[in-house]
Amino acid sequence: FDSFIGNMPVVNRLRTKLRENRFPHAVIFAGPQGVGKHTLALMITKALNCPVKGPADFCDECSQCRKINSGVHPDVLSVTVEEEATQIKIEQVRHVLSMLELQPLEGRNKVFIIDPANLLNAQSSNALLKGLEEPPENSFFILLAVNLHELLLTIRSRCQIYNFAPLKLNDIRSRGIIDELIVRWSQGSIGRAQSF
Repeated sequence: FDSFIGNMPVVNRLRTKLRENRFPHAVIFAGPQGVGKHTLALMITKALNCPVKGPADFCDECSQCRKINSGVHPDVLSVTVEEEATQIKIEQVRHVLSMLELQPLEGRNKVFIIDPANLLNAQSSNALLKGLEEPPENSFFILLAVNLHELLLTIRSRCQIYNFAPLKLNDIRSRGIIDELIVRWSQGSIGRAQSF
């Protein structure tokens, strides 16, 4: 977690919850594109499953961490918009729900990352509510959204919400981006700065 840039109050609150074994079963990370929401979601996923340094941190070297980094961990499912689609479909959410009742295969916990959650359509949003209402003890949802208010109120009410702010320009400079024009064009988004 020490390598994460910006939004440290959010990171510290989440790490405390991990350390105290009271991480919420459903969270929403809301904020601008490219400020580290997805990166932090993966870090938390590793902490929830790392046998070496979990639950308050992760080693990034064990088989659990490496599989999460590679996107091949059987207990971690990332849901996003399929190619040539404009929304997250109900079939994708049904697949998540079918995994909910299963025990983790390799890790301690199952984690479902939905990014961008604001592209859930009405049907898939309503289907997701079933999973959010009473998820099994070892299942966690991390929803990422640029605009929190595009999510159904019923989904928001079942999740703890963490708001991410744009990064300070010095935070972006600290990542080795020295072109001042790029730093300013980034508007506080490390993702945008790196794509430039």
